[in-house]
Amino acid sequence: MNSAHTLYIRNLNEKVGLKNLRKEIAKIFLEHGYQTLAIYVCKNLKLKGQAFVSMRDSVDLDQVIEKLQTKLLYGKPMILQHAKTDADLVFKQKLSEEEFDKLVQERRRARQQRRKQKTEEISKKRPRDEGPGENEHVSAKHKKLVTNKEEPVVPNKMMILTKLPEDITKEEIVSIFDKFGGFFKVNHVKVRKLALVEFQNEQAALECYKRLGPKLEIKEKPDCLLTFAKN
Repeated sequence: MNSAHTLYIRNLNEKVGLKNLRKEIAKIFLEHGYQTLAIYVCKNLKLKGQAFVSMRDSVDLDQVIEKLQTKLLYGKPMILQHAKTDADLVFKQKLSEEEFDKLVQERRRARQQRRKQKTEEISKKRPRDEGPGENEHVSAKHKKLVTNKEEPVVPNKMMILTKLPEDITKEEIVSIFDKFGGFFKVNHVKVRKLALVEFQNEQAALECYKRLGPKLEIKEKPDCLLTFAKN
């Protein structure tokens, strides 16, 4: 396992058994020419819907992510990214199931706490009467609808745009976000009427979210929803 590195997958169908998920993940990877060394699907209730996939270090993980990002698995688009550390599956070999689940859960809580702190720091630095930034060039139809109450959000560099119009194109989605600094790419899952919008970092995504808000009107459809992907 010293010559391996790890991918992290989330947004898996929690209603499917672990054995079937593991089997289908291996099948999808193999169909695209990638041999997996090990697959661990989290079984802890708080971690369900997540998995770690170990591959040889000769495999280009960025290429794997590009090919398999948003690939449907049991009706849900997979969200792939580099694991925070390549040692995840090495730890798995040394620890019991319960110990490994606890390790993953602790790392998840630590990530959420760091994001919460970043959000609080940004909120404190930003003047209360600050108006729209000079980089805000979004047309009125793309601006958020006024809401009386906003729920707290946990930033993530990956955002999910849902309830999209059926006739929208990837280029039209890109045009909404490419005006914001740090924008990276869009993966359009037309059959699910959603798109995964990725920024280079969490702060860039958060600034975009502040400008657009949770609800957008796109092509005269007023109830499109923008949320941060959850870990």
